[in-house]
Amino acid sequence: MPMLKKFDIGVLESIAKVLGDTDRGFTGSEIAKLLAEAGIADPFPDFTKRKRLFEALQQKQEQDRCANNICAFIQKAMSPARHLDNHE
Repeated sequence: MPMLKKFDIGVLESIAKVLGDTDRGFTGSEIAKLLAEAGIADPFPDFTKRKRLFEALQQKQEQDRCANNICAFIQKAMSPARHLDNHE
């Protein structure tokens, strides 16, 4: 897979905002599990969900110098199988 250009800060903030949304986003424990499965460090587990995700994704992207692992994280997080039991 070719290296994907890094996302700008605004995009990372939006990703974190959606995935960490208080009402419809992941819980804190789900975030911890997703980050661990994706091999992304969880540098601030006591931060709010949105800030925690942003910091983790930003640090990973800076470390890798590309967005590949951020995209893989989003794919894993949005996998339909992960949401089968979440009925409205």
